[in-house]
Amino acid sequence: MNVHVRSGPDTRLVIVGGDGLVSDNRVGVSAVESPAECAGLLFPAASDLERSRAVRVVPLPEVPRGVVVVHEDLARAASLSGAPGEDWLLRAEPAVVAASVVLESGAETLPDACVRQLQGSSALDGQVFRHEPGARSATTWLHADGVPYRVRSVTDGSGNPLTGLLRIGVTTTLHLFLPGNRTGIDVVILADCSGSMSWNDVLDSSDVGRFGSRSDAYVTRMDALKRALREMADVRLSTGGRPTRLALVRFTKGSVPVFPRTGGMAEVGDEATIEEFRAAVGLLKPEDAGTDIGQALHHASELLHRYGTPHNERLVVLVSDGADWAEKGVDATGEMLAATADPVSLVEELSGSLGIRLHAVGVSDEATFWPWWERHHRRDRGEPHVSIVPNHGLLRRLVAVGGGDPTRIGGTDVLREYFGELGAGVTQTVGHPRAGRLPGPQSEIAEAIRETAGSETDIRRVDLAERISLLYSSCVEASRRRIGRPIYRQTNDIRALHRVRLPVRSRSAFAAWVLDVHKVFHEQQESALNSPPETCSYPIPGIAEIIWDGRLGRIHTMRLETAHDKVGRNNDNKAEQHQRAIGEIYLALTGRYHLADDDAMGWTRLQLGLMEELAGMLGDIYDVLNAKSAPTAADNDGEQEGGGFVPSDNGSIRIQGF
Repeated sequence: MNVHVRSGPDTRLVIVGGDGLVSDNRVGVSAVESPAECAGLLFPAASDLERSRAVRVVPLPEVPRGVVVVHEDLARAASLSGAPGEDWLLRAEPAVVAASVVLESGAETLPDACVRQLQGSSALDGQVFRHEPGARSATTWLHADGVPYRVRSVTDGSGNPLTGLLRIGVTTTLHLFLPGNRTGIDVVILADCSGSMSWNDVLDSSDVGRFGSRSDAYVTRMDALKRALREMADVRLSTGGRPTRLALVRFTKGSVPVFPRTGGMAEVGDEATIEEFRAAVGLLKPEDAGTDIGQALHHASELLHRYGTPHNERLVVLVSDGADWAEKGVDATGEMLAATADPVSLVEELSGSLGIRLHAVGVSDEATFWPWWERHHRRDRGEPHVSIVPNHGLLRRLVAVGGGDPTRIGGTDVLREYFGELGAGVTQTVGHPRAGRLPGPQSEIAEAIRETAGSETDIRRVDLAERISLLYSSCVEASRRRIGRPIYRQTNDIRALHRVRLPVRSRSAFAAWVLDVHKVFHEQQESALNSPPETCSYPIPGIAEIIWDGRLGRIHTMRLETAHDKVGRNNDNKAEQHQRAIGEIYLALTGRYHLADDDAMGWTRLQLGLMEELAGMLGDIYDVLNAKSAPTAADNDGEQEGGGFVPSDNGSIRIQGF
């Protein structure tokens, strides 16, 4: 219980991936320093108590003294990179075992299903969490087998409220709260009507043959959605529950309300209104168009803001197969997300400022899609185009920041179950959690500890990150002083540049990293530089040639790959060229054409190679910005020739974005 490990010359923070003992908020320490499990707080650099993370400190025999092992998800959430010299603190703290915890489901789930899930889960036993209702981040979430539950209240044996660092034990009584009839719910359903919804790969669970056998009948994704919506209306008419005000909106590149006919929102409860809703559902059909989730979410928030009832719960239900979605700033062809706004940032803002929660329902999924394709289309069509393959990655990211439940994926039974749950709500006592048993440690822990012992790659990554940050700021200032405006606009995500230094040891970590790099150095660069050198209007000669020499292009190519964007729709040659380009980048920087998802060393090599190229590109840009050349009109505004800005060796330059 005396664990107190602070960053320093003799201590190290080791970051691992994968599933195992060190995951969620469990951290591993030396068994010598902590013979028994305890609770604690992990503090990032120069942070206060509110930014600390509640953790379970678990002793591991393979961890030496002075080493703290954390999962990459926890490290990313705490903005820790594991770099030498980084400031952090792990401190053991006593945690009070709660006598009673009231949880609220993150989904509009039927009470009985929630109770069964909680009673059958052993994941809650031993969970450590901070509950501070008056703090900035007042909402506390616990996860039971991947399902999120919001902590509403915690009390001791006398019924007195508990706050601070708390723990759930086998003696804790769990209660499930689902709001009753006194609180209504305002729901906007966003129905994806893009072209991919016309594919008939959804297994029809209602098609039962003789003697109760299940047939292999399939329906289109749109038919599955429409059937589920109609059944939702039937459930709402036959059961009471929470007053529900509803709007149904179909969207592609634009949003069109289809219920109620007069616009706004309508309470669904009487037969006439529900019949109108059924008729509106019948109008839904796939269109030959792309999807713009940014404007759809804006439309939903406008409806809830203008027509929602005060004090009602606000909910957006987004239903899509995910197959046609890309992300902000992506150049692609064919059916794609236009992304007038960054959907993840937008949902985060709606959840934080307006209290709007987002749920996402995934129609179809890859697990059922591929067998269906093999059986029905492989012989005559070959490989399916990426635009029709279900992809729920963006849905999961939206739900993660929107306060909803994990994306539901599957056939008509999943959709029927989900929409049938919107009207239900009761409060029940769950009982005591099942005794938990921790999983074994990841096999990569020992390897990661060896790698980080004086790790040259960590030192190299940190050095490169510092060079990139310094050159980025230098280029911004030099361009501003030479032509009056910066070569890079500042991104709304002020931590994106800082996250460039985070380690990459898995495919998922690399995907997050390359998104941040692309956000800073591609999406925010001077718009004139998006044109090739022969048509570029940027006033300083030579800059466009550097931007287009392939180094930034490789980052853009990897960004397209990790985001599962469509490249070469209806153009096999373009798709093949893209895949060859990916392979050439892998081979040049890692020595292989393919990396396994958990190939830590391979993903590290890929990251460092791209960082080397990025630092080189920025250095070349800085040299050109400061080179003596024929003055442009902007050069003659009284500014010092060559930008008048030279980075000093003592690190006194202000780094933009920090």
